[in-house]
Amino acid sequence: MAESGSDSGEGEGGDDDDEFGGGGAPSSNSNAEDEKTGNPNMYYLTSIDLTLLQVLWGKLSCEILVEDWEEASVALLAVKTAIESLASSHKLPALEALHQRTWLLHWSLFVFWNDASGKGLESMVELFTSEKYLQAVTTHAPHLLRYLTAAVSLCKRRAAKKAGSNSNAEDRRLLRDLFAEVFVFENYCRIHHKIDLTTLGDKLAMDRDRAERWIVDLIRNALLDAKIDSEGGCVVMGTGSTSVYEQVMEKTRELTARSGGLVVNLRGYMNDVRREKSRKKAAMEAEYN
Repeated sequence: MAESGSDSGEGEGGDDDDEFGGGGAPSSNSNAEDEKTGNPNMYYLTSIDLTLLQVLWGKLSCEILVEDWEEASVALLAVKTAIESLASSHKLPALEALHQRTWLLHWSLFVFWNDASGKGLESMVELFTSEKYLQAVTTHAPHLLRYLTAAVSLCKRRAAKKAGSNSNAEDRRLLRDLFAEVFVFENYCRIHHKIDLTTLGDKLAMDRDRAERWIVDLIRNALLDAKIDSEGGCVVMGTGSTSVYEQVMEKTRELTARSGGLVVNLRGYMNDVRREKSRKKAAMEAEYN
C-alpha cells in the first residue's frame, strides 16, 4: 500500500495526473488506451463522480469488516485516488475534500495496523506526513498524532533502509516535525494577537515564504479566524472565536446551572404544597373540633 502514502508534489494536476495515465505529454494513443482501460489504482474505473466515491467507501468498509486486509489496502488506495481526482477536477469542494481526507485517515488505521506484510506502518507514515493529509491531521484530527508518533517509533523497516546515524537522524527529524509545527503554532497563537511571519517561521524551522503558505493553507482548509497582512508581514488573529470543545463545555455549564435552578424551584414548590396541605388539614381539624 505504498502508493497510498505517496502524496508528495500533489496539487492541481500533480500526482493525480500520474495516477490517471502519467505526466508529461502522453500521446493520443496512450490517452485513448487509458480512457478505455481506466485507472488501475481505482478498479480500472474510467471516470469518477460523487456517487462512485460512495461506492468505493462501501467497498472499503466491507473489506475492513470481513478483515481482508490485502483487499482493504487496494480499496483504501482506490478511495484516496478518487478523492484526489475529484478534488483536482473541482468536483469536490476544498472543505469537503478536507473532510474526506480526514475520514480516510481514520479508516486507514484499521488497514495499516493490521497489514500482515509488515509495511503497514511504513505506508502509514508516508501517507500521514504527505502535505495534504498532514494538513488534515493538524486542522481536523490532531488526536491522530498519537498514532503517527507510535508508527514512527515502531517503524523499524524505515530505519533499516538507511545507514546508522542517518536513519536515527531521520527518525528524530520526523518526531520533531510531529510536534514543532503544530504545537508551537497553537501555543504561540493563543498568547499573541499579531504574529510576525519571519519570527513564526523561525519557530517552525521554516523560511518566511513557506511559513506564510503553511498558515494560508491552515486558514483556508480549517476556516481559522485569522488573516494574512502581506504589507505588514504578519498574521492577525481573530477576536477569539471559541472552539467546539469550549462551546460544548459552556453549554454543559449552562445546563448544569439551569438544572440546579429547576431543582431549587421544584423543592420550593413542593414545600409550599406541603405547607398548604398542612394548613388546610389544621383548619379542617379546628373546624370539626
